[in-house]
Amino acid sequence: RDDLAIYLIPEPNPNTDKSVEVIRKITFRYKDSSRIDAEACFFASGKIYILTKHRRPLTELYRLDPLKEDQVAEKIAEYPLMGMVTGADVSADGKRLAVLTYMDVHLFEKPKENDNYLAGVHKTIALFFGQAEGIAFNDATLIITNEEGQLINVPYK
Repeated sequence: RDDLAIYLIPEPNPNTDKSVEVIRKITFRYKDSSRIDAEACFFASGKIYILTKHRRPLTELYRLDPLKEDQVAEKIAEYPLMGMVTGADVSADGKRLAVLTYMDVHLFEKPKENDNYLAGVHKTIALFFGQAEGIAFNDATLIITNEEGQLINVPYK
């Protein structure tokens, strides 16, 4: 995990696009460790955010500037979250963050005064859906997929 990068691509149309061109490769590193495991990231307010996947009850929130090609990820916060983080998405209005673990969905309301999503009001939805891996907002529901490729819609309001 010494060569960390995020590739920016245009939003593909799943019905027609067979491939997409890479817009930018953003290389980065963590100031405190190169052994950080992360599977979840999201884009909001012009920034890229990464949530770490630890085997202890803690996740860390980092921020990247998508316009810089090589940078140190800025640590914003940490939160005592039970379960390993496998996915995340932010609502279209940028006011809610959904964080997926193998057993739960964690919803955070973004504080008005800053972008530390993990400092906002927190709600947990229990999830029994195998090894949950991906999450996306879809109107009043969350679309969740698991390792077996199954999909479910979970109301969150």
